[in-house]
Amino acid sequence: MIYFKCSNTDFIIYMGLDKHENEHLIKWGHPEDWWFHVDKLSSAHVYVRCPTKMTFDEIPPEVVEEACQIVKNNSISGCKLADCMIVYTPWANLHKRGDMDTGTIGFHSEKERYRVRVEKNKKLVKAMEKTRYEEEVDYQKSREKRDRKEIRRQKKKNKERRNKKKADRKAKAEAKTQMHYEDGVFDDIIQTSNRDMKNMTAEDYEDSFM
Repeated sequence: MIYFKCSNTDFIIYMGLDKHENEHLIKWGHPEDWWFHVDKLSSAHVYVRCPTKMTFDEIPPEVVEEACQIVKNNSISGCKLADCMIVYTPWANLHKRGDMDTGTIGFHSEKERYRVRVEKNKKLVKAMEKTRYEEEVDYQKSREKRDRKEIRRQKKKNKERRNKKKADRKAKAEAKTQMHYEDGVFDDIIQTSNRDMKNMTAEDYEDSFM
């Protein structure tokens, strides 16, 4: 797999070496990935891996620009054009049918397939190409590792949520107990006061105002 160092280290930009590797990326991508391709032209399949699941608008513009320039530059026809349309979609929206050619892809929903026009930026392309490096990846193990990590994260999140609810219930119960205690003390004061009033002589009552 081919990687490019992104300007924002929270994100990873990568692409398949060829159409056969693209098949593995389609199958074993991560739910946090966004897929980029030159619209209606042959090109590399470029992915942006986000630190968490994000909407497209949440991805920094500079990261989007870097991915678009890489995919445009890795298109035989697209790299010759002054500008072209780039299509992008969440990895989960990629749809592979059994009758499709190797490396070919469709979409579950056209509503989640977006396009943006990109102009050639030679300076950025040159800078990105300098960061290019290759690395062998076991795609299935990478996805399984990601899934195990996500399961642990969700368990931790659920535990924290349960602990918070437990603490909230305890705090409410203690507040309710305190309120009942204070009401009881107040009632005792009133009752004691009433008894005292009943036992007061007229002279004592008058003295209480002096």
